[in-house]
Amino acid sequence: KRPCGLWDDFSILVEQLIYFHDHALIIIVIILAVVTYIMIILIINDFNNRFKREIRLLNIILTRIQLTRTFSLSFSLSPKIEHFYIIHPSIHNSSNNIIIQCVRRAGS
Repeated sequence: KRPCGLWDDFSILVEQLIYFHDHALIIIVIILAVVTYIMIILIINDFNNRFKREIRLLNIILTRIQLTRTFSLSFSLSPKIEHFYIIHPSIHNSSNNIIIQCVRRAGS
């Protein structure tokens, strides 16, 4: 007998969860692409002019440190599908509740 609810791969809840996960990852990839593009432009523009680099050296270093932190944190904090399963309230209930949900769905 196949389980239902979050454990059913074809349920509406899991389908919506997968769509949300995909959209969240697309947004993160877009943000990372923009940040990478800005970092490349900063590197190219700042190293072309020797005097500009000497004047704003501290500002350049601090900016790159912040961009590097943002870049590395975005990968470590990217949403994972397992995290969404962990926070769903029906998983924290007893297994009897899952059986009752299966019986209700089978009866309707």
